[in-house]
Amino acid sequence: ELSWGKFRQAYLLELRKHSEDLAPLVERAEKERVTLLFSSTDERQNNAAVVKQFLDRRTGQYQEV
Repeated sequence: ELSWGKFRQAYLLELRKHSEDLAPLVERAEKERVTLLFSSTDERQNNAAVVKQFLDRRTGQYQEV
């Protein structure tokens, strides 16, 4: 089983590998609110949280908590 940290790192790496494919989503997130859906009981540690982090970094909205 992957720890949250390892999962997050691996998923971010995968998202970066597909940056070109995700460019339209990044562009949209720069202009308007984007809703990310997920199916997890954990609201903080899930794939949508990682995608949000990716988008926030790409759009300059990332803030370390």
